[in-house]
Amino acid sequence: MKKILSVFLAALMLFSVLGVSASAAGYLEPGFDVYFNQNLADKDTQVVFCFDTNSGTMMNGVYVYDVTNNTFVYTQDFSGRYIMLPRSKDTQLVGQHITLPIVAPQTGYMFRGWYCYLDGNEYAGGSSYQIPAGTAGQVIEFRATYTPAPVEDEGPGAVIDILVKVFGAIAGILLYNGDTAQGIALFEKILGALDL
Repeated sequence: MKKILSVFLAALMLFSVLGVSASAAGYLEPGFDVYFNQNLADKDTQVVFCFDTNSGTMMNGVYVYDVTNNTFVYTQDFSGRYIMLPRSKDTQLVGQHITLPIVAPQTGYMFRGWYCYLDGNEYAGGSSYQIPAGTAGQVIEFRATYTPAPVEDEGPGAVIDILVKVFGAIAGILLYNGDTAQGIALFEKILGALDL
């Protein structure tokens, strides 16, 4: 069973790596110019960020731009593609730093960090990212990356404990007039002598 699980996890990790490299063809998508064309960001000095949570959920709230009210709305438990627009004219300028968000992954995974399509590097969540020179007027995309969470291996000790209880209960019923505790003690003594 362990070997089958190991092969499955290895295949899962392989496909997750292939998925990232296949989608890393370009970090600018059609339609991203709209943020600069609608004066939501200054294309001469500012940068817009796009964070794809990749099925995870932002652990801290984020300010999402509401196009109907032309205002920022604080949103908890955001999932999907978060467009981080500058909230003032003196933020998200080239050379400044931003703090990368932290993501709560879906069940069975651990959040590894942010893959940056611009430079092909991975950055830790919560770390400081300096906006590179020459990126004004661009959208820098990040995608959350995950690794499978370690599977709790109960190991042979847990299996032996279960077998001791089952066979000890049977021995207690047959040999000790229904006293299962004595049967379990007998099997523990036998296995203790074998030093397993």
